Amino acid sequence: MKKIILFFLLAFASANCFAQNDVVTEICGVKFGSNRPTARSILTAKYGDPNMDELNLIEFDNVRYAGISFDFGYFSFQTDGIRSYFYECILGFFADTADDAKRKREFLKGILGNKYEMQEEIEEDKFKCYYGGTSPVDSDEYAFKLYITKIPKSGYLVSLKYGEFDYLNESL
Repeated sequence: MKKIILFFLLAFASANCFAQNDVVTEICGVKFGSNRPTARSILTAKYGDPNMDELNLIEFDNVRYAGISFDFGYFSFQTDGIRSYFYECILGFFADTADDAKRKREFLKGILGNKYEMQEEIEEDKFKCYYGGTSPVDSDEYAFKLYITKIPKSGYLVSLKYGEFDYLNESL
């Protein structure tokens, strides 16, 4: 009986440790949930002056992260009127053709797949998208989505979206 209990305890502990390995807590050196001034300070030290610097969004061109040169990076914040929280990041590439977008998406999928277990879906626009990682605020939610968006008359965006992670926890 002791062996059975010990077996289940070890199995539970192993599963729990494995599940925690893919929790995404930060991106580009900024912890999710950080306040805007802290996040902005880290991001400007790393990437220089932003293209856009608004209350809920900081945007940079040519963001290099994890050895990859992204065309853009969007860092979004939610606020409760007093405090702000870093809750979403989108890193991405521009692509002229669907084939180029697919190639870039699969390149990122290959890198992410080395670290995270990922799920694949087909979106309404018929492009594959991938989900993976674990949210830092809800263990039942994915941390990121990798997807393609068609931009009318402009080409395509390949986006790696982390979040939205809700730090306000507002409820009725």
